Amino acid sequence: MLGWSHPALSSSGGLIGGICGGIVVTRWIGIRPIFIADLFAVPILVAFAVGRIGCFLNGDDYGIPVGAGTHFLGVVFPSLADGVSRHPVQIYESVACLVAAITISGIPYLSPLSESTIYRHPGRAAGAAMVCYGLIRCFIEGIRADWRGPILSLGSHMSVTPPRLVVLLGMIIGIYVLVGSRRARE
Repeated sequence: MLGWSHPALSSSGGLIGGICGGIVVTRWIGIRPIFIADLFAVPILVAFAVGRIGCFLNGDDYGIPVGAGTHFLGVVFPSLADGVSRHPVQIYESVACLVAAITISGIPYLSPLSESTIYRHPGRAAGAAMVCYGLIRCFIEGIRADWRGPILSLGSHMSVTPPRLVVLLGMIIGIYVLVGSRRARE
């Protein structure tokens, strides 16, 4: 009985634990948690990117087999010992997280380093990072081949795995935070 304790939720569990700890500490020292969330949004995306490189080097989190016309995209994972060329989903996620981090940092409207964002519209960077990571992870979950935990099927084209459920909830929170930061401006 693996259920919700499966390693597929290790990064999500670490992030959730960090968020809960951060909320407690920021409340204790009297800082609004959303300010800290904005400051850590981009570094967390970079941390996910670096962590996925580690997953690739370890042969974890492999993707589905590549098609005949896209064999150049594939990687043979020695740990699987099947000789099948698979999508390197870890590299895809790493690159996407780096692109999201650079994009969020480079857009003045979203950047946590922008004075107008951090003071007048807190939550933009954190909300954007949650939505971006959710989109990245939902795509990646669709091409992963390793077991991701119990699945809720939503028809033949969509299933919800525990990691996908966590990021979908994160996306909802991210959208809520973005809408809230926009309302604060008006």
